[in-house]
Amino acid sequence: MTRTTGSPTAPLNGQHPIPIPLRVRWVRFRYQLLPVLTLIVCSLLAGWLWYNQTAGGRTIGAVQIVQIPVNSSVQGTLGYLPGKQVEVFDKVSENDVVAMFDPAPFQARRAAVKAELDELQRQSKDTSTGGAERAGALQAMIKARQQDLADLDLKIDSLQLRSPLSGTVVKVHRRPGQAVQAGDAILEVASDRGTAIVAYLRQEQQQINPTKGQPVQVYLHRRPAQTLVGKVESVGGQVESIPNRQLRDQKVPEWGRPVRVLVPTDSGIELLPGEVVSLDFKPAPAREGQ
Repeated sequence: MTRTTGSPTAPLNGQHPIPIPLRVRWVRFRYQLLPVLTLIVCSLLAGWLWYNQTAGGRTIGAVQIVQIPVNSSVQGTLGYLPGKQVEVFDKVSENDVVAMFDPAPFQARRAAVKAELDELQRQSKDTSTGGAERAGALQAMIKARQQDLADLDLKIDSLQLRSPLSGTVVKVHRRPGQAVQAGDAILEVASDRGTAIVAYLRQEQQQINPTKGQPVQVYLHRRPAQTLVGKVESVGGQVESIPNRQLRDQKVPEWGRPVRVLVPTDSGIELLPGEVVSLDFKPAPAREGQ
């Protein structure tokens, strides 16, 4: 008897093979092919993000923090301000009185010098108390006391310490009742508004090569997204250590060339000091005739 051979899919005894259910096919796809496809897509996406972040003209920067100390100009003891004393996180305006010295010692010293000056001037008018030599000595002493009085008046005028800018008090180093020396820091004030951004170009970003006046697109990491256009103000002449907030990995130190970007003050968008932003360096416009 001759056996007839056929294809594997040929009907057996007149019956078709049972098809694989879609549920079983989906399970096979999910466990065998889906992980591989997911890995490939994620790798491509990571590469694309890395390229757009570090290659070409894109990098990150941070809004510059302007923080200025208020230093003592004289030696003395801090006094109490009328009303509330200035504390950390207090808002102050430019030229506000933020600290003051106890004026009593300076006023007592001024009164003593003024009394000496009055006595010397009285003696200089009494022509019967001496000759020309004594008169010359009195005039020299009068000039010295007048200079002392003027110096004391300047010190008394500087007993009130004023804020150099509008912003927030971020540090208080000395408090009322404490003795301070000339030049000591009393407190520090930080601006609440940023007008410049500092970025660091890493080794692989040196092809950006920014120039003064070059336009820069600034992307703010906010919701909703906001953008504005700044321009390069200056480019550092040496490679420096990149601040922690701009590191890609906090555990790995990096170095880069600093670039300072100015942003317009009339853009209607207020930048927060320390805020991290993305920067896209645009090619400088070609000059006419080139």
